[in-house]
Amino acid sequence: MVARLEANLAAVSIVKALQTEDRAATPAEQEILARWSGWGAVAAVFEEKLGESRALTQGRQQLEALLTDREYAAARLNTINAHYTGTALAQAMWDGLGAFGFTGGRVLEPGCGAGTFIGLAPLGTAMVGIELDPVTAHVAAALYAHAQIRNENFADTQLPEGSFDAVIGNVPFGSIHMKDSRHNPGRRHPIHTHFLLKSAALVRPGGWIALITSRYTLDGVGADAVAARRQLATLGELTAAVRLPSSAHRRAAGTDVVTDVLVIRRFENGEQPRPASPPGYRRSPWTSTACRSPSTGTSPTTPAWCWATWLRAGRGGPMTCR
Repeated sequence: MVARLEANLAAVSIVKALQTEDRAATPAEQEILARWSGWGAVAAVFEEKLGESRALTQGRQQLEALLTDREYAAARLNTINAHYTGTALAQAMWDGLGAFGFTGGRVLEPGCGAGTFIGLAPLGTAMVGIELDPVTAHVAAALYAHAQIRNENFADTQLPEGSFDAVIGNVPFGSIHMKDSRHNPGRRHPIHTHFLLKSAALVRPGGWIALITSRYTLDGVGADAVAARRQLATLGELTAAVRLPSSAHRRAAGTDVVTDVLVIRRFENGEQPRPASPPGYRRSPWTSTACRSPSTGTSPTTPAWCWATWLRAGRGGPMTCR
């Protein structure tokens, strides 16, 4: 954790210099900014405890000196969700969309963090990233000047529905229920499901949604969880669902959590859900408890294995959720 904290402090120092000097980051500075890993894996720096290491105490003091009160409060509040996606997994998701026929366009990343997906976007893609934490938003903007980075709460984001060709990313997870009268009326849905529903609404007919979400988007058994899945089913077809092992985000984000990669194709105008399954597919309700390879019957062990197996299988024997 100390190494992550030191890397983050170095990145914050550069962000502050860029703001003061009103300039773009140099290539050398971008290398340092690229090591930014967010606040989630260093949450302990915000919690002073007896007997803590000297490095942690000094890191907190440095952070308090670098950040404004608003930035410090936002960072501390954001620790629960500031866990980012590894490059290999992000690249695999882009490759997966390409295998489905996505060739570029206007793409949204809600909760973009430092911009891992933005940095790996294929040519011909115009990226818009939404990031709540102000420091992280500055890091993303400094790394990817070609992208539009909006420092705001995705619940407050005002964008026309159907204005994106695709959405990709790793949504925040948790039991937080955010106010959004259009896309989360009555605060019915937790943040991960809320982000998924709103993202789907912002994608045009025929577009794609490829998002990492909490397992409970599919596994939730409450009335609101079922209603959310039914709403998604009216918007598009669940084209692929891949359950990742709990260790999938350990190296990049410093956390263990079970997540799902969901790929949804928005229905074209006038298109209805297919009444029958295509050959080779065993359709199942959106209540997955495990994704397995039909050829081996085994669960994925790594994100790369999981996605690669699904891609290969999709040409004749697709991954199924059951």
